[in-house]
Amino acid sequence: MARITLVVNEFDTGSETFLRRLATLLAGDGHTVTEYSLLESRTTHQIEPGRAMALPAANSAGFPLAAAKLATRSSKASATAMSRATARFGRSSRAVRAALHAAPLLATRPDVVHLSFSGIALSLADALELLDPQTRVIVSCRGTGELVSPVLHPERVEALSSVLNRCDRVHAVSEAVAGAVVGMGVDRKLIRVIRPAVDTNKFSRKATYQPIGSDSQIRVVSVGRLHWIKDFSTLLGAFGQLRDSGCEAQLTIIGDGPEKDALQYRSFVLGLAGSVVFTGPLPPEQVREQLEGAHLFVLSSLSEGTSNAALEAMALELPVIVTGVGGMPEVIEDGVNGWVVPPSNPAKLAESMTRAVSNSSLAEQIGQAGRASLAKGLTLEMQSSAIRQMYQELL
Repeated sequence: MARITLVVNEFDTGSETFLRRLATLLAGDGHTVTEYSLLESRTTHQIEPGRAMALPAANSAGFPLAAAKLATRSSKASATAMSRATARFGRSSRAVRAALHAAPLLATRPDVVHLSFSGIALSLADALELLDPQTRVIVSCRGTGELVSPVLHPERVEALSSVLNRCDRVHAVSEAVAGAVVGMGVDRKLIRVIRPAVDTNKFSRKATYQPIGSDSQIRVVSVGRLHWIKDFSTLLGAFGQLRDSGCEAQLTIIGDGPEKDALQYRSFVLGLAGSVVFTGPLPPEQVREQLEGAHLFVLSSLSEGTSNAALEAMALELPVIVTGVGGMPEVIEDGVNGWVVPPSNPAKLAESMTRAVSNSSLAEQIGQAGRASLAKGLTLEMQSSAIRQMYQELL
């Protein structure tokens, strides 16, 4: 059995759902799994294999003290990291930073280091060079780091390509993400496409789907971080058009983020304040309840790897409308198991919303087809099998 270190941004956050499942799967297979967090979500700084440990962000005030504690508790790993860093980068601040990030990894004596985002791989590029030669490295590419960041920061593409080519496997959540990685110059032989998956047992309706028109108000729901990339502004515009057409509807937006104030004010300007509810972040079970109580799910993103929220809505037989970005067209066929619209187009989004709410039987049929389509390639069993195969290739 192997020692595996999973590197995440923060423990116990929604964006780490895949890593939590991965840790459970690998531990269940008998591997020793340690989670290493880069942010201050936990401050115990445990370094024993099989335990969680954390260092604050490298640019935070708490990083030097935390790193000093780590050096004291694991002097051998810290000394090895510093020796290798000095040999590689000379006596420099770069060597010190690389050693401080590499020491927690070396302390776990990993056979495999799995980085949960390509952005983490980029930030730890120097530290990865200090690992033992036999240590295998896997990087998960989840969407934003490959589809969006290269557009906003083209100067980082060469560095990202370099670090991914030095890894042993690159996990992509969709063919779209895989194509973007190949476009950066990464060897296609390193890439394994493993899509997100849904626990269809957990996400199974407790009550029968209530068709649109079965009560006086249509309930529309969307889930995601309130960030520009999710483009809730377009959703609000489309929802306003739906309301203007005479449809009695309520929109519930679940999530939090930097765009919250702007979106709340936009809903006021559009005259929607009384029909749009911003719930803030909710526990998973409450999100599930909101989905099950809705008539329609809408995803308005400008970019997506593959949206877990959309897949969960499909599992609950909720008809979904998504933008045709990233991996979404790979799992949703327009008019078959959902509707696909162009991004940043309120008119087209409103048109699909109107189509859904004006044809109750079609919407119900689309919802049922959505759940059925998950069994073709997006189940936990299929995801687990693909993960095991990727790890077996390296161990």
